Amino acid sequence: MKYFLTLFFALLIFSFSNAQNRSPNIWCFGDNAELDFNSGAPVSVSGSAMVTNEGCASIADKTTGQLLFYSDGTYVWDATNNIMPSNYIQLGGNLSSSQSAIIVPYPGSLTKYYLFTVDDQAGFDINSFGNGGVSYTIIDMTLNGGLGDISQQPQTLVTPTCEKITATKMANGNGYWLVTHRWESTAFYAYPITAAGIGTRVTSNIGVYVGDVGGLYTQGTGSEAIGYMKISPDGSKIAIAHDWNIAELQVFNFNNVTGVISGNVLTETSVYYYYADYDAYLGPYGISFSEDSKLLYMTAEADANIYQYDLTAGNANAVLASRNIVGTGNYPFALQLGPDKKLYVAEASLAYLDRIDNPNVYGAGCNYQLGEVPLMYGTTELGLPDFIENLFGAVSGTLTYTNCTGDTTISFIDTLLSGDATYLWNFGDPGSGLADSSTDARPAHDFSASGTYHVTLVVHVGNTTFNLAKNIVVHITPPSINTSANVTICAGASTQLSASSSTNSLHYSWSPGTGLSCTSCSNPIATPGSTTQYTVQATDSFGCSASGSVTVTVIPPIQGSAGPDTTVCLGNSVALYASGGTNYSWKPAASFNNPNLQNETVTPSTSTVYTVIISNNNNCPSDTLSINVTVVQAVTLVTTTDTICAEGTAQISATPSVNGGTYSWSPGGY
Repeated sequence: MKYFLTLFFALLIFSFSNAQNRSPNIWCFGDNAELDFNSGAPVSVSGSAMVTNEGCASIADKTTGQLLFYSDGTYVWDATNNIMPSNYIQLGGNLSSSQSAIIVPYPGSLTKYYLFTVDDQAGFDINSFGNGGVSYTIIDMTLNGGLGDISQQPQTLVTPTCEKITATKMANGNGYWLVTHRWESTAFYAYPITAAGIGTRVTSNIGVYVGDVGGLYTQGTGSEAIGYMKISPDGSKIAIAHDWNIAELQVFNFNNVTGVISGNVLTETSVYYYYADYDAYLGPYGISFSEDSKLLYMTAEADANIYQYDLTAGNANAVLASRNIVGTGNYPFALQLGPDKKLYVAEASLAYLDRIDNPNVYGAGCNYQLGEVPLMYGTTELGLPDFIENLFGAVSGTLTYTNCTGDTTISFIDTLLSGDATYLWNFGDPGSGLADSSTDARPAHDFSASGTYHVTLVVHVGNTTFNLAKNIVVHITPPSINTSANVTICAGASTQLSASSSTNSLHYSWSPGTGLSCTSCSNPIATPGSTTQYTVQATDSFGCSASGSVTVTVIPPIQGSAGPDTTVCLGNSVALYASGGTNYSWKPAASFNNPNLQNETVTPSTSTVYTVIISNNNNCPSDTLSINVTVVQAVTLVTTTDTICAEGTAQISATPSVNGGTYSWSPGGY
């Protein structure tokens, strides 16, 4: 519930999409509200069966623009506005979660989609049927007679999380990054999604701690989880809004190659309102980037203003100082960029949306229009459908080339467009002669040598010209690496490993790290507990690498045994034994015919402690064991004799030379 209020050449391939992707053309949101953008402008249509207080997601066929399905994070409806047949358990999201759902195309498939859902208030809401985190299911459009159905029931991805989820295309175009924020943490989790499935998450600990910091009436409610998170259309930045109690807006850099979040682009803490009835502070809620990713827009529960920030202004202080109020709504909450390049604002519980006509323009020229989009059917609430915002189509080039690091992909991206395009390439490689330029849409170029090349692309679309450029480093020869020889050591001993190269400025990385004094130096000390092969990778300033290995064989300690500890009579012999090694040395040596045999026989005259030193044919420590042999004297007896008459009796006796012991007389019949 919400409080309303690299090889011997490099191959260059650039590919372009100049046709509009229609996936975001149908919006289902709020209370039975639906907009159709296929005509170019949003048209209110009837039919949506969804009633959601906040988050939602919908998707259309990318070619036809016709609705495929939509969800509030709890249920999923098909194009006929019926709940899909296999939706017999709730999906793990919540209609009162800021971003309760997002749809991500399944890489490598034309008919499957991931539907990710997010629970509200980190699971503290008593009306929650989720697990407090992010779940996912798979929708297969070949099922249910082509209307689609759930092909995999909900699976938990991570829990607990905030009410925040967003996604963007990977730089290489082969998949997507899905990002969420863990509850009671500073951790952003970025999951790579490729044709192989959902990969291992990348964790970035940065920004404000998000957890229970609430006032008297909001402690333990998970209210701090509320607010939006979005990645810019160019995939370079990520913004996150923290509403209740935290009241903070932050923007960071996002690396859509590695998934790492870093830097401080903007920190806004001055937009808040103290809500005395709940002893809580209200702050930022809705956010959206402009289509060119240069401006950021924000709404806040603190007031009814629409805020704008210039992300190109300079450092974080300069960006903060660029803040404008570009308009004032009635109850503005969610912001969403549309396929028509305009920015839409949800007005809670009203029958219209506000619109910003020129979201790329800084200042009043962005043209905020209150109530510009009337809804003939349904009403808004706090949310608008969540999309991958670089699905809309862009002037973009993808460079794939090969050097010593293997296949590398780099994206060129500028802004949204539609229409036919012409291309003019210059590869910055005069050594290639006439092949240095091309007008093809997908040219291939063999670079003439290693080096840095300034590749430029001019794209003409109608009366608009886009200029794209990147420096491409082509490096052919990987570094060489020499490692120390394999070595054998005794258990508990240490040895120094080494790696060297004629190449300067190498970064070394040893693995495994177990038993090493350091993993990033060239000559670590190794003290492994068992035989271990250590691998070292040396990487040069171009990112090219070579590897080598050193095996440290560990001789285990001697586990000797010897015996027996025993007691013998004086004059008797005892056989001693030992095992566990290859060499034996018995002491006292005078007691043995040959003190270097594994097994010996001794005839001690007194109680003696024998020792044996057990060793192997190496310089490793020996094992010394002791054997106790106790010698006791033989017993002599003095007996009496007597003569008696038949059937008489007599007492006989035996006196031993040693006190104690037991007696046994025979025959015993008399």
